[in-house]
Amino acid sequence: MIKRKTVLAFFLVLLTIALPAQPTEQARVQQVIHEVFDAFSTGNIDTMERAVTADVNILEQGEVWTLDSIRFHFRKPRPSDFERVNTLEFFQTEVSGEMAFVSYYNTANIRANKKDR
Repeated sequence: MIKRKTVLAFFLVLLTIALPAQPTEQARVQQVIHEVFDAFSTGNIDTMERAVTADVNILEQGEVWTLDSIRFHFRKPRPSDFERVNTLEFFQTEVSGEMAFVSYYNTANIRANKKDR
């Protein structure tokens, strides 16, 4: 009986390892949020436009960001030493049809003009 349980446990481990992990809808949405903040880090509007739909609304610190306001923000010049590193902690991700509602906490460590902000 013990040998049978060991073989079964080994088979389950192999099955778990062998099956490719399928990301959930929530994980895919969270990946998009990472892409959005990566675009903020690099200032690349093309990356942003690929990540979101044209009617995106991002509520960030009480401000509503649309794709137009993000484009305007990206046009501002950046210092040559600009660097932004984001750390995202997701609290809740709900997907309803073609829409997602995501609650997260983002810490952005920013360095510009030889100063940390």
